[in-house]
Amino acid sequence: MKTGIITGTGKGIGLSALKLLLKKNYKVISITKTKSKELETLSKNKNFIKNIYHPLGENLITDRELVRKIYKKYKIDFLVCNAGVRHRDSLKNMNSEKRNHTLNVNYHSNVVLIEELLKIYYKKKPPINIVCIS
Repeated sequence: MKTGIITGTGKGIGLSALKLLLKKNYKVISITKTKSKELETLSKNKNFIKNIYHPLGENLITDRELVRKIYKKYKIDFLVCNAGVRHRDSLKNMNSEKRNHTLNVNYHSNVVLIEELLKIYYKKKPPINIVCIS
């Protein structure tokens, strides 16, 4: 049985990916900052390992620590990076705080998760599978 992490599962594509993987009997750890009744209902599924409410990108150090904690408890076969924020302004029209937050959530947090898992799984066979949705 494959076990993985999906980020951004509170709504949209992440929630749909979570439903699909649970339906196909994958074991899943969800990371999201968004609470939803639908996510709470899905958490009752036998393959739903854990839901972690964590705001990815707000503190990249705690993002790294989170991955390490998950690894210590579970063997991870895949990562689906889906966490993201969207603003109506273009990056060039955002103030620096909003631009930095957008880049941290949409880009840097994904890089941190991928780096940590690659450090852990670099020499393991089979390797970890990583999918990034943007």
